[in-house]
Amino acid sequence: MTSLWMFIALLIGAFFASFCATFGGRRRDTVEYLETDAYVTTTSVPVR
Repeated sequence: MTSLWMFIALLIGAFFASFCATFGGRRRDTVEYLETDAYVTTTSVPVR
């Protein structure tokens, strides 16, 4: 009976680890759009 519970616990742990790895990889690979003042054409300092 103990080996059955150990098998179930390891199986659940494997699924949880796989889910976390997938979620973390997608979070790492997302593209973040940042506001930049790279194309300011005036000579004055932009006010934020």
